[in-house]
Amino acid sequence: MASGSYWGSFAPQERRNIIIYIIGIMFYKLGLESFNGGIVSLAADRFTAANAFGKIGALTGLNQAMQVIGSILIAPLVKKFPTRSVLATAIFVFGSITILFLIIDAATGGKPRIANGGQLHYGTWNPNALFPLYMISGISYGMVELIRRIIPRDIVGGDVQKLRKMDAIVHILYEVAGTGGALLSVKMIKIFGNNFSFLITPPLFVCAGLTWICIDKLGHGEESEKEEGEEDERSFGSVDYMYSVTIGAKAFARSTYKGAIICFAHRKFIWLLPGYSFA
Repeated sequence: MASGSYWGSFAPQERRNIIIYIIGIMFYKLGLESFNGGIVSLAADRFTAANAFGKIGALTGLNQAMQVIGSILIAPLVKKFPTRSVLATAIFVFGSITILFLIIDAATGGKPRIANGGQLHYGTWNPNALFPLYMISGISYGMVELIRRIIPRDIVGGDVQKLRKMDAIVHILYEVAGTGGALLSVKMIKIFGNNFSFLITPPLFVCAGLTWICIDKLGHGEESEKEEGEEDERSFGSVDYMYSVTIGAKAFARSTYKGAIICFAHRKFIWLLPGYSFA
């Protein structure tokens, strides 16, 4: 009864799109957790013991910083092109970048553990190459993460109750897929080794992209698009892409600055930074 009332609040086409979106996001999360787990394990093995943890911390921090840049770079494209198309393209690009790790290791002599008698055999490439590669993947990661937070409105419109219901089910299944991906990563490392443990990530990302392409355009936001269509065309005709990116970067810097002022200038908000970090 409760399940019926839950799904009954959505139109048939909305239900179809929610199911498609959830399937795609579970493919994405499975591949993402397998990739992240494999890269961190690979970095821990390849970096020298003396500075391994320091480099892993720097590697993770730079990846997160690149996610911010990725979200800034993709924002103007979301305004110009259909969200589902931008999301699918971003995940395809992300998948292509993850393949680079596999190609580089295989091209320099690396072998999967299962094909080397159960022993790890890495390629001869410099492990510091993880920095630029993981930074580039962070840009793609940031692009996908931004768009996947926007697309629910394309599916159910601006109805707050529908958005809350959709967000609840998506979040639950997203975390289930994340847990499954983390467990799968452990198994893949045992079978293929750290250097090939994320072998399943590219096909999973492709499956996610192909699934998201099947999302119908419901027309939510079409009225605003019609009202702002000419304005958007003028904007993209007179203001180039780099200028739009610059505006986004300035807005991000301004919000970061104001957020820091709020957190550090008022005693009642000082707990936010350490509290969020521990959480």
